[in-house]
Amino acid sequence: MSGDVAVDDAADGVHEHRQGRGAPAAGGFAARFGQIYLHWLVPFAVILGAVLRTREWLYGKSLWLDELTVTDNLVRRGFSQLLEPLAGNQGGPIGWLWAERASIDFFGVDELSLRLVPWLGALVALAVFPLVARRLIGDVATPAATVLFATSPALIYYAAETKQYSTDVACALLVLLLTTRFSTRRPTLRGALLWGLACGVLVWCSQPTILIAAACGLFLALRWRRDVQVLFRLAAGGAVLAVSVGLEWLFVLRQLAANDELLRYWQAYGGYPPVPRSIGGDLRWAGSVAVTLTETVAQFWIPALAVVLAVWGLATLARLRPWSAVLIAVILLAAVGAAVAQSYPLAQRLALYLLPLIYLLVSAGLADGAPDLKHGSPRPWQQLAVGVCAAALLVSAGPAVVAGVSTVVRPDETTAGRQAIQFVADHQRPGDVVLAERYATSAMKFYGPRIGVPMGGVFSFTRPEANQGCAADPLAPVSDSGRVWFVFAHHFSAQPENRTEVYLSQVAGRATQLQFFEGAGDAGAYLYDFGQPATSSSSPLPSFVRNGCFTITR
Repeated sequence: MSGDVAVDDAADGVHEHRQGRGAPAAGGFAARFGQIYLHWLVPFAVILGAVLRTREWLYGKSLWLDELTVTDNLVRRGFSQLLEPLAGNQGGPIGWLWAERASIDFFGVDELSLRLVPWLGALVALAVFPLVARRLIGDVATPAATVLFATSPALIYYAAETKQYSTDVACALLVLLLTTRFSTRRPTLRGALLWGLACGVLVWCSQPTILIAAACGLFLALRWRRDVQVLFRLAAGGAVLAVSVGLEWLFVLRQLAANDELLRYWQAYGGYPPVPRSIGGDLRWAGSVAVTLTETVAQFWIPALAVVLAVWGLATLARLRPWSAVLIAVILLAAVGAAVAQSYPLAQRLALYLLPLIYLLVSAGLADGAPDLKHGSPRPWQQLAVGVCAAALLVSAGPAVVAGVSTVVRPDETTAGRQAIQFVADHQRPGDVVLAERYATSAMKFYGPRIGVPMGGVFSFTRPEANQGCAADPLAPVSDSGRVWFVFAHHFSAQPENRTEVYLSQVAGRATQLQFFEGAGDAGAYLYDFGQPATSSSSPLPSFVRNGCFTITR
């Protein structure tokens, strides 16, 4: 074993001893607080995080548009057919899709069974995160990072969504856990092969885990660059991983990469650098991504402060735990490189797998609170730095922690499409016509037969060229129908934000509103009686609609 490895192991041993029984021995409030912080906060945070994620899952919130589209693919296809490109511009790792298909085969098609796999993935990630944190940022910083991870609003929300993002986090953390094992121990050939095999399995369950595994392989090569024997062992493990990724590319990823519409979508949402490319544009994009990840994904109150904390945390690790800093930096560079190469977008929920690293970095500045080998207790400047970092972390991350904890009372719900359809079921009469707005048809097709609400038609905004001209009277198909329901479920960015008002203002000029329901995410159900005189006149149509058509298809 090389000398630097022995030093790393010795440092870890002294570090653990002094933080264990030695640190709290002074007595008093500070010692009791230290005991609680170091020994009880992590298990408390993990239990709290499990409760929050389970509450979100059991809440049974309505499926939203992407979930419904994925569900339609899962229900209509067998295991082998899920290898083919999914309809509706959806994509998912085959391992995750097969697990979802198995879940609905065993438990049926409902919200709980569809979200079982994401919920289990979220619990696995919650259990693994503290183990990874202790190895990367040490005992002193781990409790704070675990609290942020456990109460993260984004991680709680995606623990109960029929998408692969929570399992992305779990798989990424499992690869990190396997990799950190070899940061201070020389891998045996058996260990290297098992690392490659485990990573090779995980990449089938999570696409961004390919980036994580590749970055971890590069890290291990850098770590053991002077040990030729170990490098050959790592090459053998890397070959196993490469074969697995190659097969996945052949059967799944090659087809997904050919989807130009997905490429354009994530280009528009900032997942890739802007086109045409320039150094200035790329740098502005990188800055925008950093702010977006800390503000939108991590939901820090002051994104700029969170970025400063992350940079300071990386610098702290570079000084105290250099190989941890190298590993995190290599992964972040791999994520940026994949986005620059337009291989995997770095934006919004697709970047959720990086959220654990963000929490590790913003908490890493607290690692200066650990005693060192030379001076025992932290030096005054270290104590000051820890105090400043703790205060900054509390200010920036505190609101997100509160928001995450509050989900135990009121889980987050993106849309209330099911509730809108249920309202129709509770108040409909024989002969009522139920119209679904174009982006509500998925919800109507899924929930309508289950709840007992037949869809009688679709209304939408369309372009004239797509409809061979506009009807002189768009409401003519229902003007003699009596009671008509207009159901909304999802808002799509291509539609105006006030699209509901645009529709209803036209209907109000021809019929009388009787009842209505309005829920989360622009979901709603509105009942009009075309047999009663209108109580108001129609409002002028906005240019978006004047240049297109308000159409009803029955």
